Amino acid sequence: MNRAETLQTLMTIDSAIEYYESRINDRKHNNEFGAGFEFQSIRKMNDHDIEISSMCIERLNQRFRKLTLTLK
Repeated sequence: MNRAETLQTLMTIDSAIEYYESRINDRKHNNEFGAGFEFQSIRKMNDHDIEISSMCIERLNQRFRKLTLTLK
């Protein structure tokens, strides 16, 4: 993978991280003020989605750090 492709991949990973962060924020907001506030089953689904999205962010951050080490 050449430098341009690596930089493009890093930008793609960064946008994916932003997507998952916004998804977490939406779910947290839903739990505090939306249907998750009223219904326990929706709160559990939102909590599960938050956990999965956090794991995705963690994995994407690992990939990001690994790719940054390959840049010259």
